[in-house]
Amino acid sequence: MKIGKKLKTLRTERNETQSQVAKAIGTAPRHYQRFESDEGLPGLELFAAMANHFQVNMDYLAGRTDLRDMLPPRTMETLRLHLRPFRDEDAEDVFAYAKNPAVGPVAGWPPHNSEAESLEIIRTVFSNPGVFAIELKETGRVVGSVGFVGGHPEGLRPECPDDELGYALSQDCWGRGLATEAARAVLRYGFEVLKLRRIWCGHYEGNDRSRRVVEKLGFRYQFEREEAVPLLDEVRRTHFYTMTEEDWRGQLPGSGAGRGE
Repeated sequence: MKIGKKLKTLRTERNETQSQVAKAIGTAPRHYQRFESDEGLPGLELFAAMANHFQVNMDYLAGRTDLRDMLPPRTMETLRLHLRPFRDEDAEDVFAYAKNPAVGPVAGWPPHNSEAESLEIIRTVFSNPGVFAIELKETGRVVGSVGFVGGHPEGLRPECPDDELGYALSQDCWGRGLATEAARAVLRYGFEVLKLRRIWCGHYEGNDRSRRVVEKLGFRYQFEREEAVPLLDEVRRTHFYTMTEEDWRGQLPGSGAGRGE
């Protein structure tokens, strides 16, 4: 991912110096200069500060969408779920499901060891504007996450903005169609709000539960390959699927090609 050209264009539009931008986002001028020269990438906190300073959305800055304006409030509602940004007070709920060894490792991340760790994940990984908390309407409890993880299995293609869908769900909610319900809402967000042209989804070899969700959503199988799983220090066989905007629109009610739950 290269962001230097966009940073320079945005800074020039505001008639600012590199030092002024660096001060505004809370870093040293020499560090900002490296970002603008594509000699390094900022951490998530600095990346968010840049997007906020230039008043553009993070996916535009990352090259994942041509939609430049700050995104509208990230809240959606389905029959059984509220999808919304994570909040610090969700740490207790996140830890309750993420400490379960049946949840994280199949998706490539280790169980959480404390509420403090869950809070750190909320403030970093889950702060991405394309990630949503899955909140059950009936209880108000956060039971998982769903959203875009910044994956581009075939590399970035400016003419075809894409991203990868990911999700995790509390074990006590499995088998109720909630992951499918949440993912369908996020697919709409991806195609209509982020203006993506293609969305990827994948699962590791043997994760049949995730495979069934992918198939229910209508993704098309593309290929498989060995992938590093850095958080677990493993290599796993990974299966990749895609859905194009045209595929998605063909599933909408009234298109004549809808899919059952």
